[in-house]
Amino acid sequence: MNHIKNKTQNKKEGQLSGILMILLIWILLAAYQRIALDKPFPYPWEAILALLDPSQNMLLHAGASLLRWGSGFILASSLGIVLGIIMGLSPVVERLFSPLVTVLQLIPGLAWIPITMIVFGLGNGATIFMITVTAIAPIIINTRSGIQQIETVLLQAAQTMELSPRRTFFRVILPGAAPSIISGLRTGAANGFRVLISAEMVVGSSLGLGYALYQSRWTLDYQAAFGALTLIIIIGLIVERVIFSSLDCHIRQKRGLL
Repeated sequence: MNHIKNKTQNKKEGQLSGILMILLIWILLAAYQRIALDKPFPYPWEAILALLDPSQNMLLHAGASLLRWGSGFILASSLGIVLGIIMGLSPVVERLFSPLVTVLQLIPGLAWIPITMIVFGLGNGATIFMITVTAIAPIIINTRSGIQQIETVLLQAAQTMELSPRRTFFRVILPGAAPSIISGLRTGAANGFRVLISAEMVVGSSLGLGYALYQSRWTLDYQAAFGALTLIIIIGLIVERVIFSSLDCHIRQKRGLL
């Protein structure tokens, strides 16, 4: 237990050091741009001030982006996990859907813009579709791999104990595949969040962090642009470190992998 606590503490200290290093590089780069090149490169505290400025409506933009991202990610997760499980359990279904999953994985998120605009036009539907179609492939692939990598000895033990197929699935197969499923969800969430920001610049409405970035380009409001970028980073870190890392650590501890 002490070993786990020390490892967690060291990890947190390393993350804090990394954040401080990023801030230092940002300050030095901003100072160089301002002093040597006379360019209005914002400092970190100026980005924070723009983030907190009520006239910028950054929290409103963030709320709109999170709603779109959450909707697309939930849809991708639901479909991806179910299809990944079925593909992992059925070789026939795997052969049938593997080419489609490969195609989805190969196509960049922004390449869906022409199809999206034809089918959905502009607005939330288009953005949610792009998030879903970009996030679903890694979720399917990791879920399928997790199911297929269940150790044969565990399945044989379940048969020896005469567990029903339903109990075998929920007590052996699903817990065994959980780390891979979490890995797929983590990758899918990151893919979906990246395409969200890009989609809001092209097919989004008048709200969203991507839209805020796009508008700051035309108004030359660099502080607002860096404020939106800072908020994007903060949201990403919270989702990755607070949600996915904690969930992954919890699952691995329950399985005795930590």
